[in-house]
Amino acid sequence: DESNLGLIEINDINIGIKGGKSETDVGGNIDIHSGTSASSSSGKVMLSSGISTTSGIVTLQSGNSDDRSGDTNIVTGISSNNQAGNINIKPGMSNGGDGASLVLQGGDTSSENPGLLKLLGGKKGEDNNIDESNLGLIEINDINIGIKGGKSETDVGGNIDIHSGTSAS
Repeated sequence: DESNLGLIEINDINIGIKGGKSETDVGGNIDIHSGTSASSSSGKVMLSSGISTTSGIVTLQSGNSDDRSGDTNIVTGISSNNQAGNINIKPGMSNGGDGASLVLQGGDTSSENPGLLKLLGGKKGEDNNIDESNLGLIEINDINIGIKGGKSETDVGGNIDIHSGTSAS
């Protein structure tokens, strides 16, 4: 059955890569890796839309699901002898017009509580359990900083709560 097979399709305009379908187990993976090096950096992996009057959109998204859709993770590798790589998310330079915005938003819902937006500083150690009361610094450094509570159509507006940390000594 060809619908179960992985696919690489190349025609005049489009290139499609599709993992194989499974009726009884997880679907086929698609892995893209750069080359390794014994003496220098590994190769770069670049995902980019083409240059045009208006460039195309780049979307990184997990698939839809009847139960729970998959997570989307952006993670750097582990460094065994030095600092791990940073994650930089930044809009490009605007040469005419306002600068582009960076929007981080918790998830919408039609039934329960909307998703949270959490910014957590780093933790010390390799334990995967996150104790949110014992994390590193989050620094906001800008000319203007605005914090605004949410608006409510049916109840009181949102609160702004600021709590300092506790000490064991």
